[in-house]
Amino acid sequence: MTIADASKEAGGRVARESGLPGLASWSRVRDYRLHHLTQTADVEIYLSSRMTVGDILDFGADTVTIATGARWRRDGVGSTGFEPLEFGSAHILTPDDIMDECHKLADQSRIIVYDDDHYYHASVIAEFLARKGHHITFATALPAIATWTEMTLEQGRIIERLLSLGIVLRPNVEIRDGPFFACSLTGQTLGLSADACVLVGAREPVVELHRRLSRTEGIIELHAAGDCVAPGTIQAAVYAGHRVARIILSGKADTSVPRRVPGAYLMDLATQESTGT
Repeated sequence: MTIADASKEAGGRVARESGLPGLASWSRVRDYRLHHLTQTADVEIYLSSRMTVGDILDFGADTVTIATGARWRRDGVGSTGFEPLEFGSAHILTPDDIMDECHKLADQSRIIVYDDDHYYHASVIAEFLARKGHHITFATALPAIATWTEMTLEQGRIIERLLSLGIVLRPNVEIRDGPFFACSLTGQTLGLSADACVLVGAREPVVELHRRLSRTEGIIELHAAGDCVAPGTIQAAVYAGHRVARIILSGKADTSVPRRVPGAYLMDLATQESTGT
């Protein structure tokens, strides 16, 4: 088996997210599997190896699995915002920009972290930037901060941590074209301004490579797994990879209905292709 990883470090989103505050222990998901792979004689791992359709065809593999992940959207689409917004020349960033450090932020910038994901990611991005010395306002359209973390019993600790870092919390704030911000209860425009805005909303699957390969002859068996099928949790991505491996090893097509994993939005790639989404 050959693994080609586009990044210089194996682990995908686990490698990137484990570098954020409080998430270091998540690296064990990667480390455990890398340990076993490196102990296996018939596994080769190539880093910094971004593959094109031509590269994959030249390699000559009969079976190919695509796991290209997902990217954070920068157009304002999220859990409560369903239509893309226009931001003009505003300095709009995403969590990908922050984690990859491919942003241009001056020291002590004023930054709005806008949370339309409502789980853990916006809070750790806000903490990461605050610890870099930036002045952070955490805004969200919902009446509570990191709403979903109430289910995981983390919400109180997250709010306490953000406040301890001097982060200003602004619930009931809706983002609009501009970007402008308005009260989600009254619609009144708010005077929030900043040097940059980090949008933590929806993620979109990176499906281009899979789509091109699916229309190309020369590959006997083609699979996709993880966030490039549909963005979900790390747990869901691990399960998806395990499921594809079972299908390949069994040599049989899997016609069963996949188990529902919390946070996984299981969509069919064929449907995506037919609708052009």
